[in-house]
Amino acid sequence: MENQSIIKKLHSFVPTQIINEDVSTKRIVFLGHLEGVEGDKGQALLIAERIHFKFDISRLNKKIIQSTHFENIQENDIYGWAEGCLFRTDIEDSDGITKSYEPQTKFMMIHPATQKHIDKYMGDTKKYLEETPELYKLVTKKYIESEDLSRTSWVYNILEGKAEVDRVVYKDTDPNEGFVLLPDSKWDGITLKTLYLVALVNDRSIKSLRDLTSKHVGLLKNIRHKSMETIKCRYPGITESDIMMFVHYLPSYYHFHVHIINVNFDAGSVSANVGRAHLIDSIINNIQNISPSYYQNTSLYISVNNKMYNMFQHSE
Repeated sequence: MENQSIIKKLHSFVPTQIINEDVSTKRIVFLGHLEGVEGDKGQALLIAERIHFKFDISRLNKKIIQSTHFENIQENDIYGWAEGCLFRTDIEDSDGITKSYEPQTKFMMIHPATQKHIDKYMGDTKKYLEETPELYKLVTKKYIESEDLSRTSWVYNILEGKAEVDRVVYKDTDPNEGFVLLPDSKWDGITLKTLYLVALVNDRSIKSLRDLTSKHVGLLKNIRHKSMETIKCRYPGITESDIMMFVHYLPSYYHFHVHIINVNFDAGSVSANVGRAHLIDSIINNIQNISPSYYQNTSLYISVNNKMYNMFQHSE
């Protein structure tokens, strides 16, 4: 049956360590392994987070017991997602006992998990520094070029229509200015206050904000315009003043993408923190009105993990 691999992995996952907990996002990250799979091939991360409770008050004062029911199952490369119940609610009606399931926890499985995945979710302390154009060339660009291409294979699967096809809400096939728009895995797809979409560009040569020049203004405007039109049509009640579009630098993966969220969404919970999030309107303005090569010639202030911080320190 389709999409059952993630279920088998969830049932065989054995946690060995809690590597991170976040009270604000109600997320916990386990490091562990899949039972019966030896060595590094069995190493896996399980990220569990609570999703918005949709509880019918008519179910109060009735027993709630543990369930293993899963919905909204998705898989893409080494990533798998499923929503499951921590509880099963039994409701008695005129015809007898009926069982009603409601997903309350979102699970994400990364398998096999590399050391880079573990480092990402470990919650490493950050350091703040100035990335000059020279340091970008000496450190960051070399780091990007050394990245294993398999880390973005899940992006290419989406762009090529090999995965998550049913989640795509808009697709522009133009090779230079086109993109694919789909809900971020953090969003439940229902609660408009927490609306969160991601636009993945077709142009694979653009890795990050640093690559943007005047020739990419058309791409940025296309994303802004067509994403907004799609959102207003698909999610009635949302207006342009409700939406914020931004780019992370440094990003979590090096294929250019734009984050699109409801401005009422708690920005801290989606890492749109000071210094990392660059608004798409500001990016367009900087390139059009200050310099076509603004992002190649300016210093950017960034926060990095200890490993990358040491790389910057040793380059001086």
